[in-house]
Amino acid sequence: MQQLIRRLARSTRPLRGERGASAVVVALVLIPVLGVVALAVDGGALYYEKAKLQNGADAAALAVAARCARGLPTCSTTAYGSDVGAVADQNDDVDGLQTVSAVAFPGGTGSSPVLATTRTRTSGGGGLRHPFVSALNAALGQPDSAATFVTASATASWSAPSSAADVLPLAFSLCGLQSALSSGTKILLRSDNNNGSTSCSAADGHPIAGGFGWLDGTTCSSTLSVNGLAASDQGNDLPSRCNGLISPEQLIGRVIEVPIFDCAASAAGTCLTQVGNHTGTQKVDRYRIYGFAAFKVAGHRLTGTDMATDASYTGSLRCTGNCRGIQGTFVRWNFTGPTSQTPGPDLGAAVVRLTR
Repeated sequence: MQQLIRRLARSTRPLRGERGASAVVVALVLIPVLGVVALAVDGGALYYEKAKLQNGADAAALAVAARCARGLPTCSTTAYGSDVGAVADQNDDVDGLQTVSAVAFPGGTGSSPVLATTRTRTSGGGGLRHPFVSALNAALGQPDSAATFVTASATASWSAPSSAADVLPLAFSLCGLQSALSSGTKILLRSDNNNGSTSCSAADGHPIAGGFGWLDGTTCSSTLSVNGLAASDQGNDLPSRCNGLISPEQLIGRVIEVPIFDCAASAAGTCLTQVGNHTGTQKVDRYRIYGFAAFKVAGHRLTGTDMATDASYTGSLRCTGNCRGIQGTFVRWNFTGPTSQTPGPDLGAAVVRLTR
């Protein structure tokens, strides 16, 4: 028995010399594994961070462009306001932390387009750490890698629209409103008498019964284009096709995009330039659209039973009795929608969109 035990002992001596070899093999295998994991996890985190920052950059660029479209003093490289950064944060759906690191205007301060850049910001004030890269560096005996600060940028532009979908089927006269378009003063636009100046000349489109005219169509809203023709509705009240679609609650305090016409034409296509034509034998058949403005509605009386008028509009600004009109002010405002390489004239309305 003792001889058997001694033989077994001698047979295991070569194996004792292999102790520790498995540790070396594991270490050699672990390094490429850590490399693959670092590439997948830490690289994926960088990609995800870039996507979050891009969302924030898009939102920040649109927010600054909207301010510029409205002519606000915060349309600048430095005075755009902390709430633009808050907009960027809100579009980071993970940690809500981004920095709007720069706002620039490639074509000059305050001019379209605007370029917004966002940058990584963590709760600790540092950059994005890479735990698996750090582990790999430790395994190789290398110093830890620095935190990464990822950036993203977006460009937004704004311009006067060349087309728009009107909320109300009406068009305003350019002739009678040129001074009011930029004044911001209270105004009552009536459809039952002429608000325009009699000094207008050429194809100005002011000889209509009122400061606006109803538009014809099959639906309450229609899409119009600059230099396009819109058919006239000769009625006095809001067209019946809009009944039940427009209520005071929908319009009061709302900024709507409205078409401005520069030619009120007869059926033959001739612009009616005589003030008396709005009560004469030649009727307005269509309007030539000049551009689009932004109108903030304060009150309106569009039908005999529509009494959503603003009491602060007194004197000649009141709309009572047989009056059909709309009260409010022209403002600078931005809307969403398609833009064109050939924008319309700047009448206060603007379309904001991402361009890159």
